[in-house]
Amino acid sequence: MSDAGETMSEGDARRAIDAVWRIESARLIAGLARLVRDVGIARIARTAGFDGIGLRAENYWDAESSGLDGSAMAELAGEAGVPVLEVEYITAWGTSTDRDADQQRKEQAVFSMARTFGVRHVNTGLLERLPVDVIVEAFAELCDRAGELTIALEFMPYSGVPDLATAWRILQEADRPNSALIIDVWLHALVIRS
Repeated sequence: MSDAGETMSEGDARRAIDAVWRIESARLIAGLARLVRDVGIARIARTAGFDGIGLRAENYWDAESSGLDGSAMAELAGEAGVPVLEVEYITAWGTSTDRDADQQRKEQAVFSMARTFGVRHVNTGLLERLPVDVIVEAFAELCDRAGELTIALEFMPYSGVPDLATAWRILQEADRPNSALIIDVWLHALVIRS
């Protein structure tokens, strides 16, 4: 890249644009998906150069409401050249009070989605702020309910799992072979810049 006051070469400009696109395109595609609420978003993702797409339970339920089942969704995404590679997002698993009927339904839907699409891990986080020992026990139970699926825990500064040290402690103390850690590089890059 050039110093301030110098002209940027066309190659540098293209690399900068490509880098920004790689960072921002996921946000753009997610926004478009919310607007069109259509599994056809897979075609847009392929055009943008993505290897796959992620679905939330809400996306899945919307597609079901339009008459698609999981197999049809997987087929459409596959035909578009971008299979479903990620399913998310389980929250409110920290206490039995938080884990109400709606959250239990969502949890089961996300597990079903993972199995339908052949995704081996499920993204999860905990927004509620609870004592770490309570989180450890609840996380272990979530891993047990997931069976063969890996439960990937994401830490976020504004959540009940606010940092890497806490997330690592939870994984270590829960001691489940199907637990993993997610680091959202985009989120943490934003936090560092702010």
